[in-house]
Amino acid sequence: MRLSTAMLVSLFAMTAGYTDSALGSPAPIVLAQNQSRAITSGELVRVKKLLRDMQNVRQSISSKGQSMFQDVPTLRKYEKRFGQFTDAIKRYADFDHAEVAAAKSGYLALRKALADEHARAKQQADGTGDVQGELRAMEAELHAKVAPAPLRIPFNEQKAVNWVAAAVAAKLAGQAAAERLPEITQVTKLEKSNTGTVQQGARYDLQDIGRLQRLAQGRVQAVDQTRDTMMGNLKSAFDTMDNELEYFRKLDPENPSHRANAFLKEGAAVKIHERLNGFSYTALSAKHFLYAMGLPASENVQARLDEIRALKDTYDTNLEKAAGAYTLPAPASSDAALLAIALEIIERPKYGFGSHGPLVLTTAEVVDREREESEAVFDDVDVSLSGDITLTGTE
Repeated sequence: MRLSTAMLVSLFAMTAGYTDSALGSPAPIVLAQNQSRAITSGELVRVKKLLRDMQNVRQSISSKGQSMFQDVPTLRKYEKRFGQFTDAIKRYADFDHAEVAAAKSGYLALRKALADEHARAKQQADGTGDVQGELRAMEAELHAKVAPAPLRIPFNEQKAVNWVAAAVAAKLAGQAAAERLPEITQVTKLEKSNTGTVQQGARYDLQDIGRLQRLAQGRVQAVDQTRDTMMGNLKSAFDTMDNELEYFRKLDPENPSHRANAFLKEGAAVKIHERLNGFSYTALSAKHFLYAMGLPASENVQARLDEIRALKDTYDTNLEKAAGAYTLPAPASSDAALLAIALEIIERPKYGFGSHGPLVLTTAEVVDREREESEAVFDDVDVSLSGDITLTGTE
């Protein structure tokens, strides 16, 4: 049970003399100095024991961590014991003896130790405030701020900024909780275990503190893991990109295979530009991620972006060179009728010419050429015993 400020103020307000309840300090004890008389041996034994008992009680007061006076049963025990010492020391107020003087000093030392610990307990109670409410808010924040999943490459700058913001928020929440929870247990009295769960309305106990500690540490570890995954994914993408870029670095318009497949093949230019753009987006993802982390683009990332841009320019230049090597000859004629005849011929299905570009007439007029064609029609096939084959028909 956690003490209220009012309960702490009442600490030790119980001895003879006056009680300063507003300050919560134990009232001073008036040890009257009457006319002294000789002390008996039995009284001397009791005085010595009283001093030892008060010293033991004073040594049992811990001034570190959570004040023991936040625990009500403990508080009541010390109140009762101090009252007993007060009653006992009064009996020896009129003795002028060294052992009695030592006991009086021990009593005053105990009273100061109790007052100091009382003040510390009150300060803790005033400083911790609504611990149960703080723990509820802490748990809600830990559940709300979780490590984001790794981004899928490529991603834009805004996604990178949002990812880093979410990761930082989750890690800070975990770190703050991990640091605050031990402080709470040091200065606040919590039960070891309460019936039911906090979700069912029970108060937070020491088992909940342990659960929140594990949750907070898990948040920090999850952020570190997803960050490492992101960095690993980017590195893997860069390694893959570096291997694939080797092909584009070696493209040569003078190489017949390259010229046919990478430059002049239908759709090749579009595919190559798409692939190089994809590499650029990967490199930009790394740049966005570093920027979101508050870091400039590394030399490796910037060098890759510059190289991809240069490869695209070089490819476009070489594409023009490759296309220029296959420039159509100058037309010998632009007669529309002849062009129509030529188009009709190459589009006949039986020739299987396929797709084509613009037509150029290489002669100024139709050139007559002759050739002989024949067609054989066989009516009968005869195979002799010797294996000869005789075909009968017309040509």
